Amino acid sequence: MQEVEIMRKTIFSIFAALVFCCSVFAQDARNRTMETVVQDVLAALQSDDAVWQNFQTLPALYVRVRIDNIQNIRKRDPEAFQRRLQKFIDNTRNGIMYGEWHDNGRLL
Repeated sequence: MQEVEIMRKTIFSIFAALVFCCSVFAQDARNRTMETVVQDVLAALQSDDAVWQNFQTLPALYVRVRIDNIQNIRKRDPEAFQRRLQKFIDNTRNGIMYGEWHDNGRLL
């Protein structure tokens, strides 16, 4: 019986450590995402309080996908870059997450 109790406590400790690590990893992912956002895109998001407030609540994976989509076309087509950025700002202001970005939890 004592061995079962020791095993149960060990499993609980491991589970608690995993939960803690997952929360730290999620915050770290958001921080790494913000580091990759080009400053002018970040400035555009911060220029409107409602947009910035909504942006900060978005899932890190969604932000990575949307920002990557916006920034990847910057050099090839500056007009498309502006359109994509404006669409992201408008939808973020309205609290709308759009497009295909969710992978059913594989990367979350």
